[in-house]
Amino acid sequence: MNGGPTHEPADDQVRVGHAEREQVVQLLQASVAGGYLDLNEFEQRVSTVHESTTRGELRAVLADLPAADRSPVAPQTAPAAASTTTETINADWGTARRRGNWRVPSRLVLSGTMGTIELDLNAAELPIGDIEVDLQVSWSTVRIWLPPHMPLDLTAYEPSSWSKVKDKAGPPADPAGAALRLRGRPSVTTVVVRRGPR
Repeated sequence: MNGGPTHEPADDQVRVGHAEREQVVQLLQASVAGGYLDLNEFEQRVSTVHESTTRGELRAVLADLPAADRSPVAPQTAPAAASTTTETINADWGTARRRGNWRVPSRLVLSGTMGTIELDLNAAELPIGDIEVDLQVSWSTVRIWLPPHMPLDLTAYEPSSWSKVKDKAGPPADPAGAALRLRGRPSVTTVVVRRGPR
């Protein structure tokens, strides 16, 4: 009778899905913001992440990053809870900023008149899936800094002759990834979108 330990299948061989891959992409994005990776390294690792099928493969992508949590690929208990949150940012005759390590809800409502709103998503804690930004502003300026991997989706944005979106972000490193979706019909407002940290 063998009294030694019983070995279960290695955790590194457990298969992963979209949620785990997206979580690792977010850690890589934070590593770019922290200066641990350049954009070329980020793009290569994102490609590897999307080809990965096991936890071990995902952990290997993070192995040399000192700030990375080594357990990002554990099953998430309730990703849906974060996907239902909404926050309203009002900049009536003032300036509202979100930058650094802040928690981004799945839906942002931007409101106000004669204001400026600045959103930097590069070091932020992002939700699983797309982020919807509902523009309910007038006579305002909105500036958004996207992470390297995040696409910009303008299909629900309603342009007008007195409002415009200046897309200065360029192509994302991961065109199939979770997107920032602008929607609404702002009045006399300019939205400027760039890529990379502010």
